[in-house]
Amino acid sequence: MRILFVAPWVPTKVRPRGLGMLRALASNHDVFLVCLGSLRSGDELADLGLAGWTAVPMDRAHAAARLMGAAINGRSLQVSLIDSPGMRRAVSASIESFNPDVVHFNVIRTAGLMSIVPERLPIVFDMDETRSRYYKQLASSGRDPARRILGKLEHGRLVRAENEAIGRSRLVYVSSPTELVGADRKVRLSRSRIDLPTPVSAPNIADRDPIILFVGRMSYFPNREGLMWFVERVFPALSSRFPNCRLVVAGEAPGTDVSRLASDKIDVLGFVDDLQPLYESARMAIVPVFTGTGAQMKLLQALAAGTPAVTTSLAAAGVGVSDRREILVGDSAGEWVSRCSELLSDGKLADQLAASGVDWARREFDDASIAAAILADYRTIAAGR
Repeated sequence: MRILFVAPWVPTKVRPRGLGMLRALASNHDVFLVCLGSLRSGDELADLGLAGWTAVPMDRAHAAARLMGAAINGRSLQVSLIDSPGMRRAVSASIESFNPDVVHFNVIRTAGLMSIVPERLPIVFDMDETRSRYYKQLASSGRDPARRILGKLEHGRLVRAENEAIGRSRLVYVSSPTELVGADRKVRLSRSRIDLPTPVSAPNIADRDPIILFVGRMSYFPNREGLMWFVERVFPALSSRFPNCRLVVAGEAPGTDVSRLASDKIDVLGFVDDLQPLYESARMAIVPVFTGTGAQMKLLQALAAGTPAVTTSLAAAGVGVSDRREILVGDSAGEWVSRCSELLSDGKLADQLAASGVDWARREFDDASIAAAILADYRTIAAGR
């Protein structure tokens, strides 16, 4: 089968879901990639055996103009950002020259390009998450006025874009079980194929130094927002109770506000290529995400590594784990202080959660099973053409 794969960015391990999908499809089919960005020698794509690719540079001035136009004409900002003349030309040319059997669209940002696809070609839409829900959260509970305005502006527009994309698609993938509630029958759960950390065989969490680990891209606003909340509302109380505890922050693009957190109690590392040593040395991980949708990768990584974690009810539901079975859950500052204190002081509880988390992650995110399900879906689509 010949598959045209359309992505709003270069699939890399920093954005692992698209890369995992590409890897699964390219293992059995001819796949041509069209994406926004620039490809360099040595990128993860080089080893996938793709039939070819086209990378369209981002013209920031034209992108800004499209966003201004969308703000006026009522179109989704997310969709307008990617729906550029360059991407349209690249997708059209690839359909003509590559002659695909299926076109795969990666996340809602690419949905505006679906109109280029001839009706005869089936579309697979990896929605990943219902992004409009995130903007609804911003509109009602954003922590600053600008984000609340953005949420109100984008929510309804993105709902329309998502409904249109689902209606146009033969099959729709989501990454979180919460996305299946009330969903169309064509919507299916497909866990993200990600490189999970290797769990320590006998972790003995109580023997580790009292290190609290935060991992996440700081360009993703919910990560930065949650980290700042933790530092301001939770960490001072923990430092008072556990004078030797330290917070380690790892993630690309920390920015000035996060970099300024660095102190004798907080390490800001920036991007870390190999997270395994951090997970192996940390007493616990934190995922203080209060806005967002889908499955939080940093929580999945902590579970797989066998590092006990505290997270919010929102993030726990998005992944599909339960309080005191695989993780500890809290939503208020007081609850977070209590839950973190438990993991810093109760080695038996920490070891139990670590073992349960590893079992859950390995069962739910078995790479071979995820890839096999994706390939089976594509065989069904090919048979139905």
